[in-house]
Amino acid sequence: MGTVADIFDITGSRALVTGSTRGIGYAFAGALVRAGCVTVVHGRDPAATAKARDRLLADAHAGARVHTVSFDVTDADAVAAGVAAAQDAVGALDIVVNNAGVQHREPAATVPVADWRRVVDTNLTGAFLVSRAAAPSMMDRRRGKIVNVCSLMSELARPGITPYAAAKGGLKAGDLIVEIAGRPVTNLNTYMAVMSQQQPGQPLNLTVMREGKKVQLKVMPQ
Repeated sequence: MGTVADIFDITGSRALVTGSTRGIGYAFAGALVRAGCVTVVHGRDPAATAKARDRLLADAHAGARVHTVSFDVTDADAVAAGVAAAQDAVGALDIVVNNAGVQHREPAATVPVADWRRVVDTNLTGAFLVSRAAAPSMMDRRRGKIVNVCSLMSELARPGITPYAAAKGGLKAGDLIVEIAGRPVTNLNTYMAVMSQQQPGQPLNLTVMREGKKVQLKVMPQ
């Protein structure tokens, strides 16, 4: 058992994290910056992405590179242009983290169709669009990582979050990414709700999906 740094070295890799101005996405971006990646922060609001970039750089090592891109993940044309802009800025992407997501809490019987579509379009279609835009350069180079931030709610759904559970279930299935993975580009579906029992000084137990199969990982945090 080793540290995260012992398991893999991604120094110099180019990464895009969608929905990374705050929360889990911001934490992903920070981890990638600390790991030595050239990292692209994403959000819909340019001012928010710039603020997140500045915060990351303030905490980063000397020479860290953090860029920003702003687009709506539900807009196919905007996604294509945004991913192209990211790659123009940093080069062909090695890592894409599909983190952008929204939630809507309401009983299924009364959820407005517009809110259903907003949740599914953001959490599921957005990941499809971003992956499709980033995949060609990965396939051409025959390497790359696409990380989909999933949820245990796709298997243990609670009342009132039907659109979210449906979207995360579709994301977990990831047929498009499985197709890409054969080229080979690795798909890694990550469940984020499995780390709450970690104690100080103890290994971090992670549950991830690799090529459609659950894998248990034990990592000692740095």
